[in-house]
Amino acid sequence: MSEPSLLLPQAITAIPAFLLWLSMALSIGISLAYACAHTITFLTQDIKWQTITAWTRSLLKWLLMGALGNLCLLAIPLAVNWLPFWKITPILSSLSILIPEIILVLTTILLAIRVWKGEKRMTPRAHLTTVWLLSLFVGLSLWIPVAVMAWMEYPQESWISFQDLSIVASHPWYIVFSALGILKFCLLITSSWVIGGGFLLIACLRNPCEKELAKRSAIIAISMVLIGGVLTLCIGDSTGYSIAGNQPMKMAAIQQLEKGQRKAPLVIAGPIQIPELLSRLATHSNNGFVPGMSDIINGEYTTANDTPAYSFYQKRTKASQAFYARRKDSTNISATWDMGKRYWGYLYLSCPEEGIPNTLPLFVAFRLMVGGGFLLLLFATIQIAGWIRTEIQERIWFKYAGTAIMPLALFCSLCGWYISLYGMHPWAITELLAVSSAISSLPLWVLGVEFLLVVGGCILWTIFIGKQLKSIIVPS
Repeated sequence: MSEPSLLLPQAITAIPAFLLWLSMALSIGISLAYACAHTITFLTQDIKWQTITAWTRSLLKWLLMGALGNLCLLAIPLAVNWLPFWKITPILSSLSILIPEIILVLTTILLAIRVWKGEKRMTPRAHLTTVWLLSLFVGLSLWIPVAVMAWMEYPQESWISFQDLSIVASHPWYIVFSALGILKFCLLITSSWVIGGGFLLIACLRNPCEKELAKRSAIIAISMVLIGGVLTLCIGDSTGYSIAGNQPMKMAAIQQLEKGQRKAPLVIAGPIQIPELLSRLATHSNNGFVPGMSDIINGEYTTANDTPAYSFYQKRTKASQAFYARRKDSTNISATWDMGKRYWGYLYLSCPEEGIPNTLPLFVAFRLMVGGGFLLLLFATIQIAGWIRTEIQERIWFKYAGTAIMPLALFCSLCGWYISLYGMHPWAITELLAVSSAISSLPLWVLGVEFLLVVGGCILWTIFIGKQLKSIIVPS
């Protein structure tokens, strides 16, 4: 498959996927702010908190509308560009995966309708409960998609089926409830609190309402940023440990580590290093061994289970032997097949270099993500000081710091997802399916038409939703 026909489908998919992720991240954050404001209103009956509750409810309404529109637009490239992927992974479209997701999405929609349309027919306590349930299910609606993406990174208990060469798992729960999937879901929720809190903070700084209302809204926003930021750092550490054990090539590529070592330092830039920190992050031990890219290709390290790792050529040989064993006897499953079915994806690769991702983008993205995270906490601290001491609020750098929190949180989260997905190269499903075999072979003119349709729809829908949000944040 040519380079344009490989990259363009990914780009067409990435644009609505990014907008869907952004609108859902903001929805998760603002739904929490709405629930908190509604709770304070319920407890105090304060008219000012009622204003803030109505304001956050209007924001949430249009953010969820934006997510729904982006989901519809994303369905086009997922169905058209990734048809081979869906054919080889029927387990992802099985009822055991689809039904829970459909239930979660429909429950979210019904709760949203109930919140906006049924307030007058419910008691205040029942309405408050419904608001908190909506906040919960807005996040839970992303559980299955995040779990599937985590499974694609680390397909635990999964292999190629002997009967039809599709990818199967020993049980769907290995997809839905994998340890990596749970970590990534928690990371999504906490980072969404930061993004949503930053968005609310921008709205507080831009909205020309009285200062007391802005201050009260900012209390919720800053609390979300700080709590979400600290939890994101903690969960991110656990996620990094999991990646180091189960996806060592990604960890080595992030650090541009050619040869493995013990007491490995974390390289900041050039000669600037933090001694032993990489070993601490990857193994939770200062003396831990972190394999490099050459160690992984040559199998010169031990896995997380303390067993010797296979080299690239050993995995490819096992896959080839399984392929020929099946072609020789397609009725009986042999031991040769069982040994090679887990490494079927190596049949798509011709040399070890194809299994190594481009390290420079990953190296830079990781450092931008970590550095941005610490800047985020600094800006949040400045905001706390500003809302406590009124005179600081008049300083121009106070407003810049507050306005920078959301784009900075968004940028850090985007870097994290970039590392997560691009670090899988060349795999669509690690060691089972290469990206080149997961994408439909379409003429360039078809891709061009699809690009105009999807991207044009994204632009128009984003402009429409943006105008609605702007009218709420900065009323005329």
